[in-house]
Amino acid sequence: MVGNGQSAKCSDYLEYPVSGAQQVFIESASGAVSDCSAFDSMMSWQPEQ
Repeated sequence: MVGNGQSAKCSDYLEYPVSGAQQVFIESASGAVSDCSAFDSMMSWQPEQ
């Protein structure tokens, strides 16, 4: 799933707002990916013809 990060309110003193950046969520990521490297880039999709 690709989308903005979810917000969370942990207490009256700790809150995480929705991220402005698009993020990728991979369910069970530890079993779905291996030998990963970190990259900083932008993804782009083209519509199917």
